[in-house]
Amino acid sequence: MKKLSRNKKLVFAAKQILDDDVYVHQSRVNFHQALVGTGHNFHIDFEIFHAEDGMFNMRALTAIVLLSRNTEAMGSLMVIPGTQNFFFPTKMETSDDNLAKSSKYHLQYGVPGSDALLEMADKYGIEYCTGEVGDVVLFDVNLLHGNHSNLTPWDRFNYFIVYNGLANKIGQPLYPNAPGLVRPQHMAQRDPMWITAIEPLD
Repeated sequence: MKKLSRNKKLVFAAKQILDDDVYVHQSRVNFHQALVGTGHNFHIDFEIFHAEDGMFNMRALTAIVLLSRNTEAMGSLMVIPGTQNFFFPTKMETSDDNLAKSSKYHLQYGVPGSDALLEMADKYGIEYCTGEVGDVVLFDVNLLHGNHSNLTPWDRFNYFIVYNGLANKIGQPLYPNAPGLVRPQHMAQRDPMWITAIEPLD
């Protein structure tokens, strides 16, 4: 996976879009089990990264490398195009146990109100990001996205890579209720050894 995150096509695309050298802020394999895999409600990643990780600006993006076929029925990523140009703040405090909850399926932070979600969906529509093994989806850190349950008898696998601009490296977490509590390295890279410009690989 380390080699994949340094693939020159992915890195060059991220650098071109962000107009900066990039490093990996977060990466993970997403496994959506056949028949029982549940989904995430619509949300934006930036508010979570901003509050929990101290990411200052919206100068990051996610690359999803499809490791299996992704179809609508399998709960492939859904996006509302154009919503990266808006910000939907969450009006609630961050609880002390949010770190344990924030990666669960029912998100609380970065989630727009139902009225705002309806307005954006009516205006821009909802699109599925489907594809075959090896396809790549790139989306902005502030784009509204989500997915629903996997209704099929086939598992779905994807590799998520969050590229952050080097000039946008994270600082201290901004949430007030749990000072000193930070997310682990695989969720929010803080080690200076890894916050350097990626050297692309063929």
